[in-house]
Amino acid sequence: MSIVSLNLGASENDGAGQNLRSGGQVINANFAELDQRTLTAQATADAAAGSAADAGAQASRAQAKADAAIPATQKGQPDGVATLDSSGVVPASQLPSYVDDVLEFASAAAFPVTGETGKIYVTINANSQYRWSGSQYIQLSASPGSTDAVPEGTVNKYWTNARTIASVLTGLVTTNPSAIAAADSILGALGKLQRQITDAVTALGNKATNGANGDITSLSGLTTALSIAQGGTGAKSLAAAQTALGINSAINLPTGTDLNNIQATGFYMQQANANATLALNYPVAAAGSLVSVQLGSAITTQTYTVYNTGEQYVRSRYVAVWSDWRLTITDATVGFAYAYPNGGTEAAPATITINSRYTVANPFPGHEVIVLAEILIGGKWGDAGWFYSSGGYGTKGSQLDLNTLVVQTGATRVSYTSNASGDPFGQTATGLSSATCRLKVWRVHA
Repeated sequence: MSIVSLNLGASENDGAGQNLRSGGQVINANFAELDQRTLTAQATADAAAGSAADAGAQASRAQAKADAAIPATQKGQPDGVATLDSSGVVPASQLPSYVDDVLEFASAAAFPVTGETGKIYVTINANSQYRWSGSQYIQLSASPGSTDAVPEGTVNKYWTNARTIASVLTGLVTTNPSAIAAADSILGALGKLQRQITDAVTALGNKATNGANGDITSLSGLTTALSIAQGGTGAKSLAAAQTALGINSAINLPTGTDLNNIQATGFYMQQANANATLALNYPVAAAGSLVSVQLGSAITTQTYTVYNTGEQYVRSRYVAVWSDWRLTITDATVGFAYAYPNGGTEAAPATITINSRYTVANPFPGHEVIVLAEILIGGKWGDAGWFYSSGGYGTKGSQLDLNTLVVQTGATRVSYTSNASGDPFGQTATGLSSATCRLKVWRVHA
């Protein structure tokens, strides 16, 4: 777009020029064109300045590259730099004479049959290095791998267990009794330990000969029994130790000894029946043994065992009062047995009938017993009971004297209905006139 000129007419106010409105529009359009041209000119100027800056930077980089570049006259020349061949390595022609060529192969099997002197052959699979000796490939080793591959010298020898054991303790000092510390050397620690052992043996030897231990002159082969004063048993066997300590040895009770005066703990023995009298507070007039146990100053317990029956009696003392002797209950003092009337036995109990009396020997002759008569009904034994109503009903057992038991049956029946007699059979009939019978017998005292 170009700048448009205003039509002013031929002369002033001739009416041929543009009116005020159209003239203002032309002026506005011209100003807009000027603004656009100004912006375009500024952009062009800015672009030119940027191009100049880029050109300067490119020139600086080119100068730096040129400065870093190696002159061609120095490449591959003395006092210059080496070049690289197509493989990226320095050509052999540019290497000094003391640098060998290094050749890589997949494995030793791929080496040439005849190698070249002065070259290093490397196997890629094992990363091993070889030289050609003129007749064969010799492997080069950067390290022996272990001391086993290095021969022992004449001065610096290997340290072995045998040499350690055979080493002498030159410089050993045994005057320091201090405790072994982490900073001590082996030689210093052994010296301390030896001094501690020596001091301990000396101290023990001095203590072992004091007082009651004066007869201990050696700690080796010690076979002499320690006396009681030394804390021993005074003997070298169990039996001898019991004797020395007074264990399990009974004291004979002299004639006339009152057992009320035996209050200390101990084992005592009375060997004569004549010396065991009730007046001297024996439980029975029979020889036997006495065990007395004292519990403090106020309490003593005594157990007396009769020599021929094994019966035992016990009593106790509190302060100055003794209790009565009591016979202990054992299977020898309490017994039980069956007895069978009318000639019956355990295998074949006999039958009893009404209005009869049967005598049976006491299975515990000379002893008081408890007797219970039982009859057999329906395969079960039970107490028939006793009932009277215009006649006797039932079966009863009792003791006549120390050696005789009696079975008496009722005049009418040996049993009756259970609700009348109290028997366990559940009878509802009028009872039985006969039945199999046995007696249960208990001895309750010696």
